[in-house]
Amino acid sequence: MLDGATRRLLCLRAYRSKALDSQQMIQLVKVTTMKHGVPANLITDHGVQFRNKFKLGLKTLGIKYVRGQARTPSFNGKVERFFKTLRLWQRPALWSTTQRGIQQRLDQYQAWYNTERPHQALNNSTPDEAWHCVQPAEPIPIRTADCPYHTPNIRVQRNQIGSDANLPVIKITVHRLAA
Repeated sequence: MLDGATRRLLCLRAYRSKALDSQQMIQLVKVTTMKHGVPANLITDHGVQFRNKFKLGLKTLGIKYVRGQARTPSFNGKVERFFKTLRLWQRPALWSTTQRGIQQRLDQYQAWYNTERPHQALNNSTPDEAWHCVQPAEPIPIRTADCPYHTPNIRVQRNQIGSDANLPVIKITVHRLAA
């Protein structure tokens, strides 16, 4: 589940079976809304799990159900773009064969996606920054006109989330040197 306004990934789950039913999907929505709040509406594709029982379940939760148009991927473009990012990340990775191992990898991905990956549509903020309405810090000038030879100490670190080298965390620290 993805919040459309902030691009925040609210829920990413691995299931044993590919075919989920409406009841499992409603339960997933209930758990997610208890944690993050009830959305005004929820957009889905035409999957069989999103039929009458699902629609009724959303109605009892007070959520308006919107079904995307068939063969129109741009209607739900934010989710389609998220899936592209997910597919690019998963390609080079070695995956666990257990549901628990897969879920651990997906949890790492969700943490990286929400806290480290800037989004162009969000003015290069991360989804968590947009979700919590965090304003970006003022940029630090590298050189000043009154002291052109005074250069700051710049340190660039490349880390990763957990043990996954495909989830980079870039940290740039700028310190002004005392004159």
